[in-house]
Amino acid sequence: FFYPLMARYDDPNHTFLLLTEDSFLLEALLQTLAAVLRGVAACPCARRMLRALWEFAWVLRFHDEAVVRRGVLVAVASIAQAAVPAVLMQELDGELDELQDYLRYCVEADVDEGCKQLAVVCHSLYRQQMQDFTQEQAIRFL
Repeated sequence: FFYPLMARYDDPNHTFLLLTEDSFLLEALLQTLAAVLRGVAACPCARRMLRALWEFAWVLRFHDEAVVRRGVLVAVASIAQAAVPAVLMQELDGELDELQDYLRYCVEADVDEGCKQLAVVCHSLYRQQMQDFTQEQAIRFL
């Protein structure tokens, strides 16, 4: 049921206009998907779900509505919470620099105070994951 929730969210044939007028529902969808991911974090399917949620949320990060940007940041935070450091680094290795740039942008330039606070939380979560990954690698090397 996770993937159908993301399917055709931008289809104009639906009665909801999630990208414009009904953006509060898009925020609720992002938060729901984030909660589901945190709930299944220990399941083998979580890795694929993590990637799908990342791709879904990432394209919405510059949405005009602050509620959607907050939903994106909640989803990004849930990804850091749900993944073990090694999986997170494997799945998002090429995108972590862009994530840091985006979080910095949110803190410095976003007009919404909630987005700024969530960006700080996300930065802290991802920094901790990277530190844990580095420690795991050092232990393996010994």
